[in-house]
Amino acid sequence: METEPNKTTTLRELATKQFEAWARALFTKEVDTIVSLYAERATLLPTLDPKLKEGHEEIKSYFQHFLKKNPLATIIKDGVRKTSVDNRGNVTGFLHFGSYDFEVDSGESRMTLHGKFDFFWEKNNAGEWKIFHHLSALLPEQE
Repeated sequence: METEPNKTTTLRELATKQFEAWARALFTKEVDTIVSLYAERATLLPTLDPKLKEGHEEIKSYFQHFLKKNPLATIIKDGVRKTSVDNRGNVTGFLHFGSYDFEVDSGESRMTLHGKFDFFWEKNNAGEWKIFHHLSALLPEQE
């Protein structure tokens, strides 16, 4: 069941639900489940790779490597903005942005990476929310 922002569900709640689905998919380490959250022609600017990933195959290849680090993502601060609506005023796209921490394996211990993110979500013709662009980058060191 897909959630719609409406009188009882806010856009923030929808963004949180979609992020939680993505984070759960990371936790399960099921790469096909992760990739299924992305639109067919999605783009990904990943945290730990300098190259743009385009489409399911490249996104899958990135996550096959990244999942070996056993990532666990937690939002620190976030916001959400509508990016598109249909002719009836229904939200068809939104930007979820903010900062998050990734706990990952580092040798024999765990380390925390501090990052920032943009998830651009778009509703497809089947009424499913899909990520059509995802940016994740490490935060610069504070001086």
